[in-house]
Amino acid sequence: MRTTMTALCLVAALCTLAAANPTAGDWTYVSFDPSGDPSQDELTPAQFTTINAFIVGDFQDWGYDGWVTISFRLNDVLAEYPGVMGTQEFVNLMPGNLAVGNPFDAVGVTIASTECLPGELPVVIGYASYFYLGGSCTISILDHGDFPRWVVDCQDPGQVFYYEPIGEGHVIGDSPVEDVSWGAIKSMYR
Repeated sequence: MRTTMTALCLVAALCTLAAANPTAGDWTYVSFDPSGDPSQDELTPAQFTTINAFIVGDFQDWGYDGWVTISFRLNDVLAEYPGVMGTQEFVNLMPGNLAVGNPFDAVGVTIASTECLPGELPVVIGYASYFYLGGSCTISILDHGDFPRWVVDCQDPGQVFYYEPIGEGHVIGDSPVEDVSWGAIKSMYR
């Protein structure tokens, strides 16, 4: 526990001291495929099942050896689309499982890896898990409240670069409420 807190404090200090550089072509997106396939951004799930929306970082245009830290926020599907999802939680897949914050609250989460991750390959950062009740919604990557769109490279000290959220996840389903005519409702009470 003490080692984890020390590592998180070190990452936070590096982020604070790092110089921010705008970078074009680095992005994050939502995929419903565990491998992070960007074309899998729509899902039509069966009602009353668990679905996972994978958060992917793809920093190909970077030109550096890799990255260790990313900050983001996810939209609160329970609040924005009442009745579509029954639960939501986030699972961190980064090596070391170091995270500060909650991706569904107003500030967001900063996730750090204990290993330098490759910049030239898409990396599945984690996934948001939901219990699907019915209906449609969108899962979006939003700006972190304190460190908007930050990703920190593996240099010492780490340098901050910016990513662009380019893809949302779309859950497509029928409305859980059936359309019924007024005559059908009246006939139920005769």
